[in-house]
Amino acid sequence: MSDLTKCNQKPACENPPAYRFTWAGQDEAAICEEHGRKLAGLAAAMGYYCQLIPLAAPEVHVPPAEDVP
Repeated sequence: MSDLTKCNQKPACENPPAYRFTWAGQDEAAICEEHGRKLAGLAAAMGYYCQLIPLAAPEVHVPPAEDVP
């Protein structure tokens, strides 16, 4: 399994990870909300299944709503 503390998309994405994901035959990796939406759309367009698993504590810190700008 890859590092689940950062989005694995290239070039280096600075967004916090929101999901674990897997393509068939590949290791699990982490992906942010923005790239997760793009990946899901790409998979759907190709007719391919990509599993997106939401991260939950302690894997990722979700700030309280009042801390979000």
